[in-house]
Amino acid sequence: QLSKNEQNQVGNWLRHILQFPFQDKNWVLFNVIINSFLKAVGQKYHQDQIDFYLERYDSFYEAEGWYRDGIGPQYDYYDSWALHIYPHLWSHMDPDIRRPELVQIFEERSRLFLEKYVYFFSSTASHPAFGRSILYRCAVTAAPIIGIWKNFSPLSAGLTRRLSSQSLKYFADQDIFDTDGSLSLGWTSKFLPMIE
Repeated sequence: QLSKNEQNQVGNWLRHILQFPFQDKNWVLFNVIINSFLKAVGQKYHQDQIDFYLERYDSFYEAEGWYRDGIGPQYDYYDSWALHIYPHLWSHMDPDIRRPELVQIFEERSRLFLEKYVYFFSSTASHPAFGRSILYRCAVTAAPIIGIWKNFSPLSAGLTRRLSSQSLKYFADQDIFDTDGSLSLGWTSKFLPMIE
């Protein structure tokens, strides 16, 4: 709905970002998303970057739906709120998918991930605080939601909704808000040593 001039301004800004190297972790998918967006709206994009970074992302795969977040044994909630999100956004956005087999591979891996990931949550949707950047808190239900949206989830829509609403309730019932009403930096309350 933006004017042509506004679209060009956004495209120029996004292309500017592509000049800089992306860290070798889930960030490689940012490049894929930016280029796929530019491609979808008919602006200059880099297919070679889409292909390269999809291959790099694919190399992070370990087993049973789990990806490493880059080099080394880094496994955490980034699997739910990044590594199992951006590939499905790419397949939704890209008007000309060069390797359609990757769509099925990524969906199958996400399905495998969700089969066991659901057991991370109790009946109240409380879950272990582990890994880096757990300050994202409620993003832990992102992968189940994407699975329902893209129709590959082994979880029912009802279970996914319950998991999502209970997760929000779990955190809302804690002391997670600062005095100004913003979310505090912490897990169930303000705890600054948790910041990366």
